[in-house]
Formats: sequence, structure tokens, C-alpha cells
Amino acid sequence: MRCTPLSRWLQVKPDGEEFMKRLQTEGSKVKVEFLISSYDIPEAVRGSYNKEKYRFVIEFKYIGDEPTKAEPQDNYVTFVIGKNSSRLYRIEIGVKALRVEKVELRMKIKDKGKKTLNNLIQKPINRLRQDNYRLTQKALSEIEDELYSPLL
Repeated sequence: MRCTPLSRWLQVKPDGEEFMKRLQTEGSKVKVEFLISSYDIPEAVRGSYNKEKYRFVIEFKYIGDEPTKAEPQDNYVTFVIGKNSSRLYRIEIGVKALRVEKVELRMKIKDKGKKTLNNLIQKPINRLRQDNYRLTQKALSEIEDELYSPLL
């Protein structure tokens, strides 16, 4: 298996417009819009394989930076989120723990990544960041073939 320690950042532009919420007060011409902050929309994503830890790592890049903390999800997956914002910065998937052959590895990691992101959206670490989690999911789906290329 050819794995690169650090792959290049892949630019993403998930459309945040579908996450805007518009409310109109009944009987009034006042409109209220709730907009996703540009700080919550990932600018880029990359995938890499950490040979020492036997983990495939998906990283998200945002405007600004902050300290992070690990949030283990199960035996295979750990989310790394912003301590203050709860933005999703990394998904770490334990390859060795999945116990798969090289041929199956890419599909298994892809499936595990999708499943855990769906779980995060259904049961968010921080409910106020649910749209951020949806945007990261959308960003991944737009470039998933290139993202998982370090596993070829």
C-alpha cells in the first residue's frame, strides 16, 4: 500500500447557502436571516495515513485557528474538535483496528468516515455546530475520490 505522510490540501467550496435560515414574522415585512459564519465553512481538506499510529487522518482547514481536543467516538474513530468552537478539525480512523485487507481498506475507511459523520450530525457534540458538521460532510463528498487517494 502506497501511503503519503502529508497529502496536499484540497480546496473545497461547499455551498453554505442551503444552510441559511430565513424567518418571516407573520403579518410583518420583517425578515430575519441566520447565516453560517465563514469561519464555520471548511476552506480545504486533506487525507493522510499515519504509519506510526496506523490511522487514516482527514483534516479540515478553516479561517483562523484554535486549540483542539480529542473526542473518541468508538474503537475506530476519534473526532478532533475546536475547544471553543466545536468545529470539526480532524477525523482519525484506526486502520489496524478495522482488520481489513489492503484491497478493502479504501472502501472500509470511506464507509466508516461517512457513517461517523452521519452519526455526528444526528447526535452532535455541540448542537449549535450541527450546520458546520453538515458542511464538512458536504465538503468531503465533493472531493472524496482525491481525498482517499493516499490509500491507493
